Amino acid sequence: MASWLRRFGVRLAVFCLLIAGVLATHLAVAKSRLPFVVFGTLDRALTIAERDQPSVAPTHTLMQVLALYEAELVVICDAASDALDHELARLDTVLPQHRAAALVYVQHHLDRARGDLAHSTTSGEAAEYDATCERLRDVRRLLA
Repeated sequence: MASWLRRFGVRLAVFCLLIAGVLATHLAVAKSRLPFVVFGTLDRALTIAERDQPSVAPTHTLMQVLALYEAELVVICDAASDALDHELARLDTVLPQHRAAALVYVQHHLDRARGDLAHSTTSGEAAEYDATCERLRDVRRLLA
C-alpha cells in the first residue's frame, strides 16, 4: 500500500512540475509540441519502472524481523565498542574536566545497567546486563 502511495505521490509531483513547465514554456516561447513529448516520455518511463517492480512485497514473519533487527543491533554495538576502545586508547590526551564529566556519565549508565540487571527476567538478559556492567566498571577504572 505504501509503495503504491509513494508512486502516486511521485507521479503527482512530476505532473504538477510538468504543468508548471508547460505553462512556463507557453508563456515564454511558443513550443507547443515539447511538453507533450516530455509527458509521453515520462509516462513511458514510469510505466516501465512500475512494470519492473515486483507486484507483491515480500512478507516476513515476526521472528525474521526480530532477527534482522538483532543483526543490525549487533553491528551497531560492535561499532560503538570499537569507537569506545579507540577513545580509551587516547585517554591520556583528554582534559581533566572532560574525564570527570565522562566518569559521571559512565557512573550514571552503570547505575542504570545495575537496575536493569536486578529486573532482568531471563538468564540471557542477565548475562548481557552483567557483561555491560563489567565493561562499564572497566571504563570507570580507566577514567578514575
